[in-house]
Amino acid sequence: MNYFLILYLFLVVISPFFSFISLLFAPYVFKSTPKMFIFIGALIPGLMLMNKVPAGDLVRYLEWNTYAIEMGILDFLQFMHWREVGYLLLAFSISNIPFYGENIYVFLVVFISYYLILYSVYLICRYLKVNPNLVIIFFLSIVLFGPMLSLSTQIIRQFLSSSFLMLFFALSISSGRYKWPLIVTSILFHYSALFFLPLIFLTRYSYKAIFIWSIIIYSCFFWFSDVLIGIPYIGNIIIDRIITLKGHELNALTSGPYIIIFSLIVSAVFVIFKSTNQMLLRLCYVAILLSLFVFFMSIFSISSELATRYFFFIYFFLILLIPFVISEFSNKYLLYLAVFSVAVLSFVNSIIFGVWEYVTILTPFFSILILWS
Repeated sequence: MNYFLILYLFLVVISPFFSFISLLFAPYVFKSTPKMFIFIGALIPGLMLMNKVPAGDLVRYLEWNTYAIEMGILDFLQFMHWREVGYLLLAFSISNIPFYGENIYVFLVVFISYYLILYSVYLICRYLKVNPNLVIIFFLSIVLFGPMLSLSTQIIRQFLSSSFLMLFFALSISSGRYKWPLIVTSILFHYSALFFLPLIFLTRYSYKAIFIWSIIIYSCFFWFSDVLIGIPYIGNIIIDRIITLKGHELNALTSGPYIIIFSLIVSAVFVIFKSTNQMLLRLCYVAILLSLFVFFMSIFSISSELATRYFFFIYFFLILLIPFVISEFSNKYLLYLAVFSVAVLSFVNSIIFGVWEYVTILTPFFSILILWS
């Protein structure tokens, strides 16, 4: 009997606080089974964040769920104007399960997102034949990364959309073929993913053509945004998802995100010079174009909402590229540990500055047992 496994699962279930302590046992429990740790790795943030005090966008999502409970599916979709149908169908399904609760909703959306993210990373690491121990260290880094934990319950639709987009690129790189249903799913969860469709098609050409056409397309977008807003349906998407939303404006980028943008560009350029995988090269081109797009939107103050909204995607691209960058160096353990250290520091920083707040340190399951006794 694997007593480490029993202790690990016990700590995970008892409390979100002990969930993080239990991470210390993970390399011993799942040393040779990184696939199993995908499930556990997704379980931990789900259990921890299900006790998060609703705030910001999460309050709005929970309000939508009350409509989903009261209405039939077609009435709900019509009430929500058929926007981002993929997310609406998921929210409706979760809201109508017999044991639905706000904490169950948070747990499921976080669990699904992190499962897709960790599975995408697993595909990349398997493609690179990364040592299983290093895979687990990288998993732990992702689970502990403070900004990602915070975003997973704030920009829920975009976080889910980014997870599907990440899986799209991971499967494309590992199989050598685009998996179009995944990017369609990503768009159905958040319209901001539409941004990547022209970039993916552009990457079929030479890098010179990519950047020339990108400049033309996005210049047209900037100059003719008023015209686009007047187009039925497309105008609604732009107004509702890209132009600053009343009461939901995102803060402008600060100096920290610019460092992350620069890191993604450097990583992408490094991989371009080292790799011959065409799908990976296309991913790098998309990452560079995304970074430049966010950078220029921010420094020219065209739209803080637009710049910040698309900056969130940069975290996911960076996670995909880190294993490729580290694979080119000999001392891989040291580099993965450095990534892990950054993740731990970001988590501690998030805790100190109160990025999230618990209703109780215990999970609802364990809290019920205490009340019952």
